[in-house]
Amino acid sequence: MTIAAYFSEHEDRRERGNFVKSFFDVAPVEKTLSNGQTAGYRAFDDLLHVWRGHQDSPEAEVYIRWPFVADMIHGMILTEQWLTPDERPLPTEGEQISMLAETQAEKSTAFTLPQAAIDYVLTHGSGYSHGKYRIYEQVQKGESAEENVRFLKNEYGIGGHSDAIPGTGYWEDHDSKGILIHPNLRDEGSVLLRWPKVEKRIRELIAADRYLSNSEKEAYPEYLKEQRLRAEAAETVPEEQNDELPEAMEPTAAEANTLPKEYRITQGVTVHIGAQEYEVVFYGADTVVLQDTRFPLLQTEYSQADFLKMIAENPLND
Repeated sequence: MTIAAYFSEHEDRRERGNFVKSFFDVAPVEKTLSNGQTAGYRAFDDLLHVWRGHQDSPEAEVYIRWPFVADMIHGMILTEQWLTPDERPLPTEGEQISMLAETQAEKSTAFTLPQAAIDYVLTHGSGYSHGKYRIYEQVQKGESAEENVRFLKNEYGIGGHSDAIPGTGYWEDHDSKGILIHPNLRDEGSVLLRWPKVEKRIRELIAADRYLSNSEKEAYPEYLKEQRLRAEAAETVPEEQNDELPEAMEPTAAEANTLPKEYRITQGVTVHIGAQEYEVVFYGADTVVLQDTRFPLLQTEYSQADFLKMIAENPLND
C-alpha cells in the first residue's frame, strides 16, 4: 500500500524507481516460490538483478533499471494485480454511480480491464508531439460530442504502440473504429473503445482535472506561448508568399542539410542511431526510452534533447 500511495502522488519515473529501491535488500536473496521454482534477486544502486534458479548457475536472468521496475509495478497497480481487494481504496460515490451507469448502458463484458488501466491509456494521448494539448483544447471549446469524435479520429489517425500499460505486455492500436487495448498475440482480454466512448471518457477526465499530468500542466503555458509566436510569425508573411517560394529563395541541397529537422515521434516507431536500430518504448517531454531491436532486454534512456540530436544525424530517420 505504501508504494501504491507514493505512486499516486509522484509521477516521475526516477523518483518512483528510487523509492522502490529502498524496499530491496542489498545482499542477494533467494526464495522458493509457491510453484516450487527457485528465484532470487540482488539490488544494486542503478539496477535490479533477477534470476530463476540459483545465482551461481541461473536458468534465466535479467537486469532491470529501477525506473523500469517502477513501471512494472505501476502496470500491476493499474491492472489491480498489486494490491489485494482489501487494500484497494473504495471508489468515490461519483465513480460508483458512473460505473453502475456504464454497466447498465453496456450490458456486456466490454470493460475487461480496470478503469484505471483504461484511463492510463487514454491519458497517453494520440502519441504525437503536443497531441494531448490539442485534444485538451478541443474539448475545452465546448463543441458537440460529434465534433469532438471527428477531431479525435483525425488526431489519432491509424497507428499504435507497445507497452500501453507498463510491464503488462498490452498493446494499443487505433483506427477509424476506435482504440483497441489488447495483450500481445492474444485476443482474450482485448478491449475496444469506440470513439464516442473515448470522447466521453476524455471529457470526464478533463472535467475532473485528471487528463493532463502535473508536469504537462506546468509546461502548458510555454506551449501556448510557442503557439502564439508561431501564429504571429505566420501573419507577418503575405498570403501569396505562403503558397510557393520564389525559385531564388528555395534552399539548395547543402542549405537544406543545415536546416533543423522536425520529427513526429510516437511510441513503437523504429529509429536509427549510429549503426543500431531501436524501438521507441517511451517518449516523454523530458525522457525518451529506446529498446534495442536485436536484444529486447536492453533499453537505453536519453533526454529528449539528446535523442533528437542523435536521430537528426542519421538520414535513415528522415
